[in-house]
Amino acid sequence: MNAIQIRTMARDFILKEFLPGEMPENLTDSTELITGGILDSLATLKLVAYLEKSCGIETPPTNSCRRT
Repeated sequence: MNAIQIRTMARDFILKEFLPGEMPENLTDSTELITGGILDSLATLKLVAYLEKSCGIETPPTNSCRRT
């Protein structure tokens, strides 16, 4: 699975789970998911778990909790 496919899966999941009814074109690569109030800590964990399960991605806990 390549990065574009993973990005599409993540975008589709976010639209379905956290932004139902939102126009897909309103969710862009530059949309602020956390500071924009779309994802909180639990929603972020839900997204990470979905990607890990669906895409075979492993995210070490230290990367999941790091703030920049």
